Amino acid sequence: MNHEAPLSGIVCRRQFDADCFTGTAEDLVAAGLVRIDQLPGQPGNGSTTASFRGDGSRVRKGMFAECRAAGYLRIRKVSRRLISVERGVGEEEHRRRRQEWVDTRERERQERVELARSWPFPIVCGRPV
Repeated sequence: MNHEAPLSGIVCRRQFDADCFTGTAEDLVAAGLVRIDQLPGQPGNGSTTASFRGDGSRVRKGMFAECRAAGYLRIRKVSRRLISVERGVGEEEHRRRRQEWVDTRERERQERVELARSWPFPIVCGRPV
């Protein structure tokens, strides 16, 4: 969706259902986004992915977990040095973000329609004739 102001060495993105942070393990731990024991490759975690519910309990392979739930963490190794952390924002925040996006798109569409109407000559295929 849109980019947030970055933390030190971390790229932040907002999606409808999660906030996504990408950076090195050291930067993510220093920012307080994850604990060192939650990282992939640590004892008890998968080698490339680890998921945790909002209460901190580990989600094992094949277990159901609501990934949109507030506090849900999905931690993935995306390269040798980079780790991606997705933190769920909850159903209410998901609906608010989605509605905000829909409202923005509708406002932009209305602005394009108004701009097209304001031209003193017709527009065909997006260009004035």
